[in-house]
Amino acid sequence: MKYYFLKHIINEGDIYIPFEYGDSITLLRDNKDSKLKKIPFVGKKETDYYAVTGHVISNHFKTFLELNTIPNIEFIPITFENKKKEELKAYAIKFTTTEDCIDPEKSDVVILLDTIREINKISFKKDFNMKFFLIKGYDYEIVVDNDMKEAMEKSNLKGISFTVIDENYKF
Repeated sequence: MKYYFLKHIINEGDIYIPFEYGDSITLLRDNKDSKLKKIPFVGKKETDYYAVTGHVISNHFKTFLELNTIPNIEFIPITFENKKKEELKAYAIKFTTTEDCIDPEKSDVVILLDTIREINKISFKKDFNMKFFLIKGYDYEIVVDNDMKEAMEKSNLKGISFTVIDENYKF
C-alpha cells in the first residue's frame, strides 16, 4: 500500500490562512477561547485547503470527506475575515485519534518527548490500512492512502498536492 503526505499548496491569489494564526485555529478547534475571535484570511480565489495548521478546509472538502466516511475526524466550523470584513466560513479538521502505524524495525525516526522530530526512513506496519489519518507524534501533515489520493484527485479538490511516503522519504 502506498501512502502520501497531503500537502497544502498556494497558487497566486488563492485564499489561505497565514501560518502565524495556527495557535488561534488550534484553540478554536479545541473549543477553547482565542484572543482572535475572527482570524484573518488573505487571497480571493476559492480553494479547498486553506491552512495546514489546524487543517482548515472548505465545505466542498468537508462534503468529500463525509461521503468517504472517514471515522476518526470531526469538523469544527470557524469563520475567518479578511481586511474588507468579508467572511469565509470553513472547517478545522479535528482528529479524534492518531495512528501508531510506523514499523519501528524498518524505520529510522527520531522521537523526542512523544513527538517525531526527524524522519530518515519510514515504513508502515504491514497490517495497517487507514485511508486518511495523522501519524502518532506527527500532527503537522495528513496522510492518505493511494485510493484516497485518487478519489481526491477525481473530486477536483483545489489547493492540495501529494508527496509519496516510501522507505527513502526524509524530512
